[in-house]
Amino acid sequence: MSSLRPNLAAAYDPEHFRQLGHRLVDQLADHLARTTRRDSHQGSAPILMSRPL
Repeated sequence: MSSLRPNLAAAYDPEHFRQLGHRLVDQLADHLARTTRRDSHQGSAPILMSRPL
């Protein structure tokens, strides 16, 4: 059981979660920038969500 504690602590570390969240948002923004730039020349862009926020 004690071998799980470091893993659990890392999984619930707020700073680690924040870093992962920022990395994910950066990846999504990069993807959106690439696809809208590429697809704008073809007249269509990919659908990212089924309904507006």
